[in-house]
Amino acid sequence: MPDLKWDVIDLIDALEVLPEEDDYQTHYRFSFERLGLTGTLDLWPLEATALVELQQTDSTNQIITFGLYIRQSIQLIRQGKNSLLCFHDCIITRNRFWMYDSAGNLSTAQLWQDPLNCYLQAKPTIHCWFGFEL
Repeated sequence: MPDLKWDVIDLIDALEVLPEEDDYQTHYRFSFERLGLTGTLDLWPLEATALVELQQTDSTNQIITFGLYIRQSIQLIRQGKNSLLCFHDCIITRNRFWMYDSAGNLSTAQLWQDPLNCYLQAKPTIHCWFGFEL
């Protein structure tokens, strides 16, 4: 399992909310709302995994939910007055739970074949996209 490089202050800066965290600081939940959208980022840094959920604020119907297996780092990127988070070198899946095959390799239902970066912006509006380097 990779050693995830991240700083909780970067996430607070980009999402403009304080996280809820468990007593052992193994799980962090960031919930944020902008212009009719609600976003939730659950982060398990010891597992290098995250779950991202986006939904309309006035509805219980989710727009999208996906899991990330983060193989490098979470980086804060500043763009003028706005900031965004880059989750580097991720395997994108339907949820956060992972299985390993008999050879010890990660085995899960991937949404995309190759590792990508995931970008999450919470201000001025919520945006999420995938790609390579900016």
